[in-house]
Amino acid sequence: MITNRIPQRKSRSLVSFFVGVVALFLLAIGSEYASAKEDVAAPSAAFAMATASPAAKSPVQFTAPPVSGATAWRWDFGDGSTSAAPDAVHAFARAGEYPVTLTVTTPRGSASFDQAVEVTESETLRILSAHPFEVTVSATDPRTGRTAPGQVLLQTDIYGLFSIPDITGNAGNPEIIIKMVDASGIGLNYWVFYGALTDLRYTLSVTEVATGVTKTYHDAQVGTTVCGEFDTSGFAVTPTPTAAPPTFTPTPPAPTPTPTPSPSPQATPTPTASAAIVVNLVATDFQWSFNGGGSSFTMRVGQAYELHISDGDRTGTAAHGFGGVPGLGIPGRALQAGGAPMILTFTPGADQTGQFFFSCDVPSCGSGHSNMLGTIRVTS
Repeated sequence: MITNRIPQRKSRSLVSFFVGVVALFLLAIGSEYASAKEDVAAPSAAFAMATASPAAKSPVQFTAPPVSGATAWRWDFGDGSTSAAPDAVHAFARAGEYPVTLTVTTPRGSASFDQAVEVTESETLRILSAHPFEVTVSATDPRTGRTAPGQVLLQTDIYGLFSIPDITGNAGNPEIIIKMVDASGIGLNYWVFYGALTDLRYTLSVTEVATGVTKTYHDAQVGTTVCGEFDTSGFAVTPTPTAAPPTFTPTPPAPTPTPTPSPSPQATPTPTASAAIVVNLVATDFQWSFNGGGSSFTMRVGQAYELHISDGDRTGTAAHGFGGVPGLGIPGRALQAGGAPMILTFTPGADQTGQFFFSCDVPSCGSGHSNMLGTIRVTS
């Protein structure tokens, strides 16, 4: 009995061994098949641009995502120029619309991607492609009185640099910078920031493409110091639509009322304007304080305010200055340490809602000058 059982056990072991070998063989074949299938998949092509609408003569960066096994790239910019670089930089000579094509080659074949690119005039900066604005610059040399347009030197989707070659003689020399921020994500407007690396006097014109609304900004200086400025009232996220004329529905004539004794006549009160709210804004120890409650204050549209602005530091110390709030039309004022307050009156309008910043405009006031930033928020 014992001699008959031993061969049966060996037979079963051999069967299990061969089943395992076959399973591994089939798994290897499947893996190689999947790998081969992946290798023959067609490649794909795409590219992105640093800005959707570059200005003529301004170089723009074209970037292609990595493609596995790519052996060649060919860019055709639609103006007779080409490039063989994986990522390319190109400047269009003239304004217009150009069909830009990227072709990527791999051992598995080739793929192409094309996109129409709108190029603006060299004097026009177009930024924020999702809700575009166009910016132009006019500059004047204070020594000669000569005036010339700015030319876009460099740009991305949120900022741009201008040169003034007709005055400076150098198209590659940056003179003015402007940046715009879409603050709609936090319930605010489109903000405008700008500054300069020049003593030329200049005017910026910013136009919202969708509405044609234009705002104008001028160079900012304190004495001979060139400064930057910002406008956080900027452009409203959603322009107020024009109300359609009301539609009247005819109604049947009212029934004749039963006569009743007339009440005694009473005088109609004469409306009076709401009294101005007095707000004390004091600069002390490199901090702004509204009514002793911090560096921010909320105002309401239509309410009059009387700002009493003063320097609360002791007499004889370096004085601060109130830089004004350009977005609200509130002018700056020079202050005197320990001196009497400067009084300004202001009533916010319906088109001035948002958050606005101000600062000290006297850099020589001391080491804490950069901390002197305050905020006025206007709500409806």
